[in-house]
Amino acid sequence: MKKQLIKDYQKFSDIALKASWVMLLLLIFNLAVNHLLIGIDIVFRILVSCVPLLLFVPGLLKGRRRSASMLCFALLLYFIVFVSKLSTSGNLVSEIISTTLTILLFISSMMFSTWQYRADLERQEKNSSGELSV
Repeated sequence: MKKQLIKDYQKFSDIALKASWVMLLLLIFNLAVNHLLIGIDIVFRILVSCVPLLLFVPGLLKGRRRSASMLCFALLLYFIVFVSKLSTSGNLVSEIISTTLTILLFISSMMFSTWQYRADLERQEKNSSGELSV
C-alpha cells in the first residue's frame, strides 16, 4: 500500500511540475507580448515583469519544492497587480489571460510542492522502516 502511495504522489508531482513549466512559459510569453504591443519602455517593462519569474527557473529545473513554494509567494504579487488592472485596464482580454495564467501557475506550483513533500516523506518512512528491520 505504501509503495503505491509513493508512486502516486511522485506521479502527481511530476504532472504538476510539467504543468507549472507550461504555465510559467505561457505567462512569461504573455507578459512579453503584452509589453511589445504597448510599445512604451519595452525593455524595462519586460525586465521588471519577467526577470523575477526567471529567477525560479534553476530551482524548478532541479525539481526543488522550495523553489515552487517561493514561486507561489511571488505569484501573489502578480495576482494583485493583474486583478487591480482588471478594473482599470482597457485591454480586458489580456488581463483576463494574465490573471488566469497566474492562478493556474499558482495552483500547479503549490500542488507540485505538496505532492513532492508527501512523496519525499513516504520515501523517508520507507527507508527508515527498511533499515530498522535489517
